Amino acid sequence: MLWVRAPSNLGFTMDELDELGLPVWAAAERNKQPILDELLTLIRPQPGRILEISAATGQHAVHFAPHFPAHNYYVSDCDPTHIKTLAQRLKLARIPNLMGPLYLDTTEQPWPLSDVDVLYNANMTHIAPFEASVGLFQGAQTVLKQGGLLLTYGPFRVDGQHTSESNAQFHASLLARNPAWGVRDLTELTQLALGCGLTLQEKRAMPANNLLVVWRKA
Repeated sequence: MLWVRAPSNLGFTMDELDELGLPVWAAAERNKQPILDELLTLIRPQPGRILEISAATGQHAVHFAPHFPAHNYYVSDCDPTHIKTLAQRLKLARIPNLMGPLYLDTTEQPWPLSDVDVLYNANMTHIAPFEASVGLFQGAQTVLKQGGLLLTYGPFRVDGQHTSESNAQFHASLLARNPAWGVRDLTELTQLALGCGLTLQEKRAMPANNLLVVWRKA
């Protein structure tokens, strides 16, 4: 089952080019450093594997990977256009520990990588059918090492409530575009995670009413 990410009119600007001549999303440029600041407190410096799911333009990956030189940082996506962009970005960036791109649709098993220490996924759960979230946790259960982390970033509801009026409006706009989309509730995701052997460790408030949610494989 190939799910399709949301089009660029959902707040992602694709008509700008970076210094490599590749498309960039303005939101990713704004949030990459705040997210990195949190990742540096969560990811251990020991050698390991990081897998970014739904890496899209690769802006996060090229910003993050140099800060984790002991890790092999793999990028993946299921969209052919994104995979092409990722391949070009990795080739031009020439970051030694940045690997891929891998084709990965969370709803398709098995995944192309195993023995992963950290899974990172930003801005996917709300602009994909819920099956993509189900696949994300099922895949995490399979590929994460014991004690490994799944890190999810984006807007989430908490106990059924939106964290801001802007998120509530965003949720309504998503449903209007596709009834299968929408800002996910952490309560529902927590139950899904528990069924896959992962526990909610913490949620960290981020700029623009987003959260970085930390799940650990028990």
